[in-house]
Amino acid sequence: MKCYYETLGVERSATGEEIKKAHRKLALRWHLIKTKDNAEEAHRVYQVIQEAYDCLSDPQERAFYDKHREQILRGGSDHKDNEINVMVSTGPPLLMGMMIVIRASTLFTATCSREFRRKIRGM
Repeated sequence: MKCYYETLGVERSATGEEIKKAHRKLALRWHLIKTKDNAEEAHRVYQVIQEAYDCLSDPQERAFYDKHREQILRGGSDHKDNEINVMVSTGPPLLMGMMIVIRASTLFTATCSREFRRKIRGM
């Protein structure tokens, strides 16, 4: 997995506007209409760009990513420090205060972390 900041070509200190501008530039470059001759690769690259933007453009997702970035980038390793302890602070009273251990490699994509939070709240 490549760092989302590297994917968009921005610094880690980039503002929301800089992230949006970088995303727009890359999205236009890799859009399927402009890359008809290499549609499969364009689709793959476009998805990665979109995933990076989805994460970095959302302040909560970005904060989570920044906090766990090193664990996320190591992803596939079997090290014990590849786990993230999550305290459930929202959701039904039964789950409140529970500590859940999640493997970083299975948790993180921008979509996965949002889905995880939705499931916790909806249980």
